[in-house]
Amino acid sequence: MCIFTRPDAPGDGVFTDLLNRYTQQQAVTPVNAYPGLGAPQTGPSPQSSARRKLWDFAPAAACPVTGVCLQWRDLHRLCTRAGLPVKDMTEYEVHVMATSECRRRSVLAELVQRELDARHRLVIQKAQAFKSDAELASWWDESIRDSNWAGVFWALMTHPRCTGALESVVIGQVHMLQHQVGMASRVDMDKLNDVLLQNEALAEERQTLQHRLQAQSVEHAQQTGQLKAELASLRADLIRLQAERDQACAQWAALQATAADRIAHLEVAQAHADLLDDNRRLRRLLERRQPEPEQAPPPMPRSTVLQPAAPPCATWCATGCEGISNRSVLCVGGRTGAIASYRELIESQGARFVHHDGGDEERHDRLMPQLQAADVVICQVACISHNAYWRVKEHCKRMGKPCLFLESASKSSLERALQHLSVPEQASASD
Repeated sequence: MCIFTRPDAPGDGVFTDLLNRYTQQQAVTPVNAYPGLGAPQTGPSPQSSARRKLWDFAPAAACPVTGVCLQWRDLHRLCTRAGLPVKDMTEYEVHVMATSECRRRSVLAELVQRELDARHRLVIQKAQAFKSDAELASWWDESIRDSNWAGVFWALMTHPRCTGALESVVIGQVHMLQHQVGMASRVDMDKLNDVLLQNEALAEERQTLQHRLQAQSVEHAQQTGQLKAELASLRADLIRLQAERDQACAQWAALQATAADRIAHLEVAQAHADLLDDNRRLRRLLERRQPEPEQAPPPMPRSTVLQPAAPPCATWCATGCEGISNRSVLCVGGRTGAIASYRELIESQGARFVHHDGGDEERHDRLMPQLQAADVVICQVACISHNAYWRVKEHCKRMGKPCLFLESASKSSLERALQHLSVPEQASASD
């Protein structure tokens, strides 16, 4: 029985691995297990030192030599060189033809002899050191466990000390190894089939997992797209709400400014109404204090109003002031071109002139120190800011300081108001 495998086919090298596995499990065969080895030869012993030829082997040796020592492609090449018609033959047909040709001295047998001698030259040289069949048998038992035992097989078969008994035993072992290799090959084929089935199952499972992962990837991409769209929508809403908030803040600021203007207008209106009430009260007071007709002073102009913070002229009269001489007179407001005439008029009466423009150009924080330092305050109602007006009025009322509110900013109105200040002084002198 011979087993052939293509060297380029799948599973190349399985034969050698299986042979090694089998031979490693075998116990070392003792020398006396080989019949006739080491015993006296009954017939004539070979005395020639020439190496044996393939066609000198037993007929059963041609099969393992061509099947074990040569690969199929090498055997096919040698048959082609020998001129044998092997072009359309199967492997088995080529093997049968080569076995038949190698049992006799033929062109193919000589080509096989030269091919194997050249291939296993080093092993043949090593075998020359053995001088008996017993040494060859021991060497065979040690070498059969190596992967290169085919070279040992060829060197032993061609050795001049290889007897027929040793040849028969070695051929039998190789034959049984081929059987074992066949059985092991079937087992390995079964295992290979199981592995292939498992591989198919794993491939199907992998494909299922791939489909599942692809579906999950598509779903994840869709969810990511939806989240991105929601994020863009939320950002747009945020920008819109921020714009609405800024617009509402601007409207609130505008409403506050409008409300402040309205409050200022209301305060001005209330101040105007209070001023009219004070003027009416002062007129009634002056009418009650007017002397008899022959001694009546000239009528007080409508533009001159005396408004002290306390009862009319009470502070001025109580202190015994004699006019504005040696007094500090603060003039708040007035036209810029008339300031020089105001100064000349007030200083002509021996008073010190101090001026504040009422908030047009000068700051309001300078007004309070001037109000505190002044003895008499003259307020030009027509040429003063609302803030300055209320500061003057509140300070004079709180401090009991004489204050004249003039509706006209002319020099003549100021002159008549200064003349009116002498009325309390004359009344006090008569008393």
